[in-house]
Amino acid sequence: LCDVHAAVFKGSIADIHGMQKQELRDIPGHPINVFVEENHALEEFLSDEVVPSLEDFVTNQNDESKNLLLEKLHKLSEIDIHYARKENLFFPYLEKHGITAPPKVMWGVDDEIRAELKEVISLIKDTPNLVEEIVTKANAVIEKIREMIYKENDILLPLLEETLTFYEWIKIDKSTPEMGYFLVKPKQLWGQKEESKEVKEV
Repeated sequence: LCDVHAAVFKGSIADIHGMQKQELRDIPGHPINVFVEENHALEEFLSDEVVPSLEDFVTNQNDESKNLLLEKLHKLSEIDIHYARKENLFFPYLEKHGITAPPKVMWGVDDEIRAELKEVISLIKDTPNLVEEIVTKANAVIEKIREMIYKENDILLPLLEETLTFYEWIKIDKSTPEMGYFLVKPKQLWGQKEESKEVKEV
């Protein structure tokens, strides 16, 4: 009977949850929307700029290809802004609601990504001849970042949507600008639309 009930109600429940999630993700400037847009830009940056520059470095192994790869990786290192906003604005509210395990695990992986990016950059600067090691470590951290994008979009954000209150989102929204943005910046703030319009006009 449980299976029958699940089959009957699965569509309507999925529609309701899907609508709620889609609404938040589609609201310009909402912290959820900002996070999704950053992850979309990050996916494109990895595929269109970081990976090709790594391939170019392997093929040419000259100063030009090395410097280009370093430039892309330094830009990628700014992902720290994205992670810091998640860790300092999202996680405390989850912990306030008694949800501690996912933030703890995710924060640990964030730190691994930060450290591995620094290691790859150091290798390229100091020992660019170690191409195989550089490529192996670079691909590993790229894959780890892609896995984190999935975890954020499909696990963390739905959890936040189900847990946080409207007023908690207001507080997060107000604190977001001072944390900064990664790769893309919202055209307006969700909770401060009129104020952001005035700033834009100026």
